[in-house]
Amino acid sequence: METRIARLRDVLAQLPQKCRATVHLKYQHGMSYQEIAEHLGVSPHMVQKYLGMALAHCRRRMERMR
Repeated sequence: METRIARLRDVLAQLPQKCRATVHLKYQHGMSYQEIAEHLGVSPHMVQKYLGMALAHCRRRMERMR
C-alpha cells in the first residue's frame, strides 16, 4: 500500500500547478468548486475541468505503473 501511495504522490507532482492545487483543495480540505474557484481566481467551470484533467492523468499514469 505504501508503494502505491508513493506512486500516487509522484503522479500528482507531475500535474500543472493549478490542477494539483485543485485536487489538494478538493480532497484534502473538502472545499466546494465555488470556494476553490475563488481561492484560485478561476471559474467554477475551470475547477471542474482541472479536476477532470487531474483524475484522467492519475488513472493513466497509475495504470501504466502496474
